[in-house]
Amino acid sequence: MKRKNPEPGPNEPILNQKKIADKLKELRIQSGYTQMEIAEKLEVTVAYISSIESGRSKLNLRTLLCYSEVCHVPAEVFISAGREDNSSPLYETPEDIRIRYTLLNYTTEEKKKILHMLKYWRRK
Repeated sequence: MKRKNPEPGPNEPILNQKKIADKLKELRIQSGYTQMEIAEKLEVTVAYISSIESGRSKLNLRTLLCYSEVCHVPAEVFISAGREDNSSPLYETPEDIRIRYTLLNYTTEEKKKILHMLKYWRRK
């Protein structure tokens, strides 16, 4: 007997697949990849990638993680884009997240210097 997908519970966010699809396409393009390159990485057809990005097909975890890796953003960026209730406690743009993850590679002293430079730069 095939299980029916359960309805989301009262505390579970409802995800808008079209918004997620739009974010996948937007960040793929920003990252400089074509649908063909994504398809090759996943070993799927370009038609499948096109149907994912248009919202015609549902996204699976493997595809989501591939986009996450290629675009250098956590999967949460795509999930947050699809939340209907805007329940994310703090929305971060993909650029914010890239900066945060990039800073993980620096020492505390280097981070202080970077912050100092940013404050100086902003004053100009």
